[in-house]
Amino acid sequence: MTRTKSRLFFKNALLISVHSNKEPFISDVLVSQEGLISYVGREITEDAEDADRVIDATGKWLLPGFVSAHSHFWQSGFPGQASDKSVNEWSEAIYQPARNLTPQDIYTLTSQGAASHIRKGITTAFNFTYSPNFRDGLADRAQFIAALDSGIRFVHGFNVGAVTPRWSNEQALARTKKFLEWASTVDTSGKYLGTMIANHGIIYRTDSSIHMEAEVMQKLNLHGHLHYLESPRSQDIETEQSRWTWLRDAGLIDQRLIVGHFLHPTPSMLREAAHAGVRMSWNPMSNGRLGSGIADIPEYLKKGLCIGLGVDGEASSDRCDPFENMRMGLYSTRGKYQDPSVLTTREVLYMHTLGAAKVLGIDEKVGSLEIGKQADMVLLDPPSSWKLDDPVSTLVLSAGVEDIRAVFVGGVEQWPHMSTVHKDPTRLPELAWTFSSK
Repeated sequence: MTRTKSRLFFKNALLISVHSNKEPFISDVLVSQEGLISYVGREITEDAEDADRVIDATGKWLLPGFVSAHSHFWQSGFPGQASDKSVNEWSEAIYQPARNLTPQDIYTLTSQGAASHIRKGITTAFNFTYSPNFRDGLADRAQFIAALDSGIRFVHGFNVGAVTPRWSNEQALARTKKFLEWASTVDTSGKYLGTMIANHGIIYRTDSSIHMEAEVMQKLNLHGHLHYLESPRSQDIETEQSRWTWLRDAGLIDQRLIVGHFLHPTPSMLREAAHAGVRMSWNPMSNGRLGSGIADIPEYLKKGLCIGLGVDGEASSDRCDPFENMRMGLYSTRGKYQDPSVLTTREVLYMHTLGAAKVLGIDEKVGSLEIGKQADMVLLDPPSSWKLDDPVSTLVLSAGVEDIRAVFVGGVEQWPHMSTVHKDPTRLPELAWTFSSK
């Protein structure tokens, strides 16, 4: 039988495991032509040297690519804006000028944002998209194609709109079906990991839009991701807490829902969310920058809530850096409790890799270095040449993007030597996707 050459062979790397019961260990790693991890261990044969590419990783660390459970690629053009504003005023300052963005603008910003994630070691992300003129679908497709062209692996966050006299449940359902049909024909690389509804209905005056989102999710078997309980203002907290019943009445409090931020739940809401299988994206850099609050992560974990870290957008965290994000979350939580043992380095590393993948429902594909999973990896120089007794803690507490030597998606180097050819945004599909207002 003819043997297929491997795509990539790492020799003598220190593998950083994200599982709490497994210490880092020296290993070789083989990547198949399909971009999957095909071997991890030390019993490798000499013909592994025939791989398309061989990397001697002696003295280097190999870890799974980071996963961001909550990102906004298009916000790459807005770092540093509204620097002393809380989330409501910040949102006005960002979204007001964004309404004038063309699909080509959005393609460019999304490309920049996705590439910025990759440069910092994030190989998979949930991307909240922005569609100022959503009826024609051009902005949706621009963001999808831009993410695809960047080389990142992504879950697409799709906005179905709000119920108005000119926009009905039927139109929202038709628009979502149209997008899903189109998306299913575009990607042949495996980078696209599915679509979720980017829930916004909680912000409107009535619950009709929440029910519309729930209907679309139910009929098309989709999950959803909701910004929730982010604002620190007492009136906003009270209003959003009261709208928990909207989510319950719409049938959304279950394992299909991800709550982003989730800083100010009542104890009963937290218990109900954890019991129902609701998951959470934790975005500590954004929460700190906007003064939104500090999530009580130890309490959430005690209740059994599934939590994944997200870097949010570069307009609110200003830097989609998973190293800074882990430290911000760890330090703010320890400071809140005045106890350095209340949250560990292993826990936050898990939350930014396999934990975030579990939140997104893609942990069978990404998030850890295991045979059969996608070969999405970060090759790192140790931040110190001295003997390190606890590489995981050193990684979380000391390593940074400056230590990254290379980032791979599916065993293909995406940084610093980008292999992807970026395409002209004017090639966007020409399907009109317009809907009548009847």
